Amino acid sequence: MLRPILRKVQHSSSYADLARNGYRLKFSPVPYKPGDLNDTPPLLLDVVEDGVILYDDGLMTRKLSDLKEKLRSLGSKRIRTKSGKWYWVLKPDIKPGEILQI
Repeated sequence: MLRPILRKVQHSSSYADLARNGYRLKFSPVPYKPGDLNDTPPLLLDVVEDGVILYDDGLMTRKLSDLKEKLRSLGSKRIRTKSGKWYWVLKPDIKPGEILQI
């Protein structure tokens, strides 16, 4: 099911631009059904910062745009450690007992 999409991506101008700029692309497809995105899988936190959409029917672009706005409004920050790893502080001023849904 993903092969036709991967082939289309490999022949896209976005793919060519990235390759021309020295990026070696490795695909790690993580397919989601539209309903799966309603709960904002944690992977999307990093995709909103680092992801490059090469193929989309519009759903992922909308989801990432909404998520980026939500993270901005919460004051969310991705914190990098000295070892190069990172973690997210989703709401710096969260109160005990407060429920946070992104």
